[in-house]
Amino acid sequence: MKDIDNKDLIKTFTVANIKVIALKLLKTLNCIHKSGYVYLDLKPDNIMLSKKNNITDIKLVDFGLLKKAEAIGAISGTPGYISPLMMFEYYKQTS
Repeated sequence: MKDIDNKDLIKTFTVANIKVIALKLLKTLNCIHKSGYVYLDLKPDNIMLSKKNNITDIKLVDFGLLKKAEAIGAISGTPGYISPLMMFEYYKQTS
């Protein structure tokens, strides 16, 4: 299977497509949160294109850091992508 050429892929990222991708991502996260879980590894590497010819058909992957909302205590996530709120709470507790 031939990979998508990066130049062609970049051309398809229009403002309208980015809005569709963002909305789908937010709906996915909302569904996870309504189920009582928190996805702690949101980063570009975990957002996959599921169809070669449809840039807006995305899937969220790698649920290894999915946790029950009430079970979150220690800092979790990929360094560089950890939320500022989580960092603030961690430093508040350790000082």
